[in-house]
Amino acid sequence: MRHFERESERCQLYTPELAVARTQLLDYFGDLQRAAPAENRLFRFERSMELGVGEGRLLSQLATQLGFAKDEASLGAFLSGQDSAMVDLFPELATFRDVVFMLKAETEPRSSRGRAEM
Repeated sequence: MRHFERESERCQLYTPELAVARTQLLDYFGDLQRAAPAENRLFRFERSMELGVGEGRLLSQLATQLGFAKDEASLGAFLSGQDSAMVDLFPELATFRDVVFMLKAETEPRSSRGRAEM
C-alpha cells in the first residue's frame, strides 16, 4: 500500500469523508502488514513473479489434501494454470490471482513513460 499512499498523498479530497476513508484504508493495511507475517502473504507480484512462500504453503496444503504432487514445479504449474487440475477444482483461486495482479499493476507508481513499473 505504500504505492497507494505515495500516489494519493496529493489527491484533492473534496469531502472529509474521502479523507477519512483514505486514512482508514492506510491504517487498515498498515496494521495488517504489521500483524501478518510475510511468509503468509499471497501474490506479492510487486516483489517477484516467482512462486512465493505464501502461495507455496497454501498450494502445498491443498495438494496434500487432494493427493497432488507437492514439488515446487508442480505447485507453480497449478498456480499458473499450466496444470489445470487445481484451477478446475478451485476456479476462484485463478480469479483471485488475476484480480490481485491487476490491482497491483494499476496501483504501481508510474514511470516517466506512463507505464507501470513492475
